[in-house]
Amino acid sequence: MPTIGKAFWGLLFAGLIQVVLWALAVHFLPAGWWITAINVIGFLVTIVFIGLGTWQTLKMIMPSLLAFFLGLIIWFVMAVLLRSFILGLLGE
Repeated sequence: MPTIGKAFWGLLFAGLIQVVLWALAVHFLPAGWWITAINVIGFLVTIVFIGLGTWQTLKMIMPSLLAFFLGLIIWFVMAVLLRSFILGLLGE
């Protein structure tokens, strides 16, 4: 049975991989309607894995409302700021 810390760091690592793949797909695929589809799918997948996953994990060790806001902040940093930083490095 994994500990809460291992589960939390595993979720963050999996989320990091998702965000990097999402940014690379948006940058390297040619323009078209599928870019919108990739953005919608990437947005939803990161919400489920990063946002809801960290909320559920943190809910075990802190109050639910605090865990919710911390999960929201973690999702924002990874899916919005980190993705924007990666796309900025790629010249997007």
